[in-house]
Amino acid sequence: MKTLKTIADALAFDSNLVHAAKIQSLYSKSESKQAIKALDDISTHYVHYLNANLAISGYKNKAISKRVALLNEYYNFFYDNKNFLSFFNAQTKLRSTILEEFLYLLFRDYINEIREKIQDTEGVIRHGSATAYTNLYFYSKNFESFVDNVYTGINEKDQDYTIYRALDVNINGSDLEEPINIPVVAIECKTYLDRTMLEGAVATANEIKSGSPYSNFYVVTEQYNVDKSVDPSYSRIKQIYVLRKEARKKNKKPSPVYEDVVIKMFSEIVHEIEKPWSNVEEKMINDGVIM
Repeated sequence: MKTLKTIADALAFDSNLVHAAKIQSLYSKSESKQAIKALDDISTHYVHYLNANLAISGYKNKAISKRVALLNEYYNFFYDNKNFLSFFNAQTKLRSTILEEFLYLLFRDYINEIREKIQDTEGVIRHGSATAYTNLYFYSKNFESFVDNVYTGINEKDQDYTIYRALDVNINGSDLEEPINIPVVAIECKTYLDRTMLEGAVATANEIKSGSPYSNFYVVTEQYNVDKSVDPSYSRIKQIYVLRKEARKKNKKPSPVYEDVVIKMFSEIVHEIEKPWSNVEEKMINDGVIM
């Protein structure tokens, strides 16, 4: 593969690179010379980071460890140049898209391999940031029109990273205007997770699982700031992965992202994807366990 040289090259190569897209969009929104200079520095470092990531093949533990090392190096570049984050605050989502794109790069070779394995030549299985289906609902203008004019609505949720397929839906002889994205895996990414964010994630997990019972909802956060007396295991969140194994520390450089957490996360998500979903007879005969 040829070496990518610019943000434009990166997006031409793969339009799912959300961090590259965010850098590009900030150029058009930034007016000061300092901000443009910062974006130039970020772009140069990012392209190096991306090329190094794309040079890594596969998803075995050694490959994942290399990706995590690159991620930590890229994060350190931001920490060592704190003025970057003063130009681009949390609302710009520049920093948050680093983790979202990392998950895409982490699963990229696996998704390509599984597509080949199941002969998905049309690319039905997709992954990346997407709007995921939660539920359908039906409505009419009034009780009288309920007889002949029942409409279908769709509720959806934006997901930072999801593995999904688009599905065309026909109801009562009419196709919905847009396909719905059925998630297999839905992940919410956080720089840090506090109690309010956790409550929001619990609500999203309920919605995702209600609309697609065989999907799994995860939270991947760098740091964890929920009171330790709160036990999220009661919820429909499948797992919460804390990449830095710590709470948020003000005015202090955080610990690195731990490769063992990323390896565990990847392994457990792949296991959930590949295990039997709904085959009662097979589970009964093979394991004697239905659930």
